[in-house]
Parts: sequence; C-alpha cells; structure tokens
Amino acid sequence: MKALHIANCILLSAYLCFGGIYEENIPVTENLCDRHALSRDTLWLRKGKEWLRKGIDFTESDYDSARVYLLRSARSADIPVKTESYLYLNFIETRLQNYDVALIYLEEYHKNAMLLFHRSLEIEDSVRNHRENIDSRIYSIDRQNRANLLLILLFSLIPAASIILMIRSQRKRPIPSPKEKTAGTEKPDPAIQTEKEAICSVNSNAYHLQAEMFRQTPIYAEIKELEKQHRDQYVRVLTYEKQDQLQRELDRFFGNFQEDLRRLDARLSRNDIKLCCLSLLPVNSFAKALCFGSTEINIIKQRKYYIKKKMTEESANTQLFDFIFSARKE
Repeated sequence: MKALHIANCILLSAYLCFGGIYEENIPVTENLCDRHALSRDTLWLRKGKEWLRKGIDFTESDYDSARVYLLRSARSADIPVKTESYLYLNFIETRLQNYDVALIYLEEYHKNAMLLFHRSLEIEDSVRNHRENIDSRIYSIDRQNRANLLLILLFSLIPAASIILMIRSQRKRPIPSPKEKTAGTEKPDPAIQTEKEAICSVNSNAYHLQAEMFRQTPIYAEIKELEKQHRDQYVRVLTYEKQDQLQRELDRFFGNFQEDLRRLDARLSRNDIKLCCLSLLPVNSFAKALCFGSTEINIIKQRKYYIKKKMTEESANTQLFDFIFSARKE
C-alpha cells in the first residue's frame, strides 16, 4: 500500500508539472489577470508567488490542496519561489511519511538553494569589482585634474612674473636674496631638536622590532606564499576568514604602532592603518592588495595617495609617512 501511494504521488506530480493543470481556471486577483497592464513573464512570476502563498496557507489544513499549489509554484522562473516551494513539498511528504518523494523534493530544494548561493556570490564579486573600477577612475580623474590645474597655474604665473620683473627693473629695486628673507627667522633650539630625533629613533626601532616579531607568524608565511603567484594565471587572495585573522595578528603585534597612528590628527581609517602596518613588512604592493582581497595594485596606490594627503597636507607628519613607506629591507 505504501508503494502504491508513493507511485500515485509521483504520477500526480508529473501530471501537475507537465500538463493539464493550466487548463483549469484557478481564481487569482484582478491585478494578476490584467494582461493589458502586465507582460506575460511578469504575470507568470506574480502567479508563482500567489500559488506559493496559497500552498503555504493550506499546509496545516489540507495537504492535497497545498501540494497542488506548491507544485504549480515550483514551475515558476523565480528561483526563491521554487526553493521555498520544494521546501514545503518536502515538509508535506515527510508528514505523510512518503520519504522517497520527500527525498526528491529535498534534492530539488538543495539544488535551487545552491544556485541562489552562487548567484549571490557572483553579484557580490560584480559589485566589488564595479566599486574598485569606480575608485580607480575617480583616482585617475583626480590626478588628471591636478595636472591640468598645475598647467593652468604655470601658464598664469609666467605672464605675472614677467610683469613683476618689468616693474622691478623700472623702479630699480633689487630683488631680496634668500639669505635676507631668512635672516629674521628663528633657528630651532639644538637641544630640543636632538631630543626629538632621539624619540623618533626609539620609536623607529620599536616599530622595526614589532615587524620582526610579526614575520614569525603563520599568516605572514601565507602572505609570502601568495606573493609568489604569477599574475597572468588564476590568482588566489586572502579569504574573509584569513583577512580577519590577519587583522587580529596586526592588532596584537602592532598595537603600539596603531595607537601612535590614531593619536595623530591625520584621521586615518582602519584600512589606512592596516596598510601602514603592512608597509613595515618586506612585501610588495601585489601582496598588499591580496591582503585586501583584491588583485589590483591600483587600490594600494590610491590608498597610499590619500594617506600621504592626510599625513603631509592635512597634518604635519611628513617624517613619519616617509619612514612608513620608505624602501623596505629584507
């Protein structure tokens, strides 16, 4: 009897999925039947959602009616609707102890769920690449605008300089020499200057020691392995889990260095500080990009450009910037 019931369920499913069922007139809302306002594809998607809702409503009261509507919605082109339909079909057949049929619906549910998962990953990668392309274009436009501005200033200063020289030559006033301009400036106290240099030297040695300790960690060894990859082949980057592990190790070994950066008036972001820490290590720009989950070196150049702007133009930390991004030593 159980085998006969399973066969009947399979025959009913095949009949509902491949014909006959659409010849009936199942009532739907007027908005769904307005074929003049909606296209055929849109109407089909709306029907799928309507059948799914009705199937869920009948799940606790009438399994046969619920199965009919859920099998209809399972033919929808909307992947989320199909996934949820197979989930409820599996629930109904499990309640009826039709485990073979329930297993078939469970396999369909997993297949559609994995399809949704892979589509979400593709969308995430597409959005990330689109954002990186936009950032690169903004960076290129910014550099081009700066170059144009410099050219405009240059061509504007040449006539102004010529006019000034003509006026000065007519008045016979000598141009002050650089020594005369700097004669009234005060020289810094040698003792204070020496003390500042000593403090900078101590801090530099401490930062190098932190970097040397970090080089003994497994995550650093993994970064060096990724650095050896050929860029013309399939390139592996640090996964999100490895990036979290890298951030924890950087926080642990470069704690003092990060606190010193946060105390600056440069308003560095978390990723800015992360790049500063990586720049103390003997890794190239390609490896740094892999640590951010990307293969584009332009994002490292762009972030370095903004860090330089924050530390040299918006705040007086040029010496520290030069130390961080100076030539690395193996």
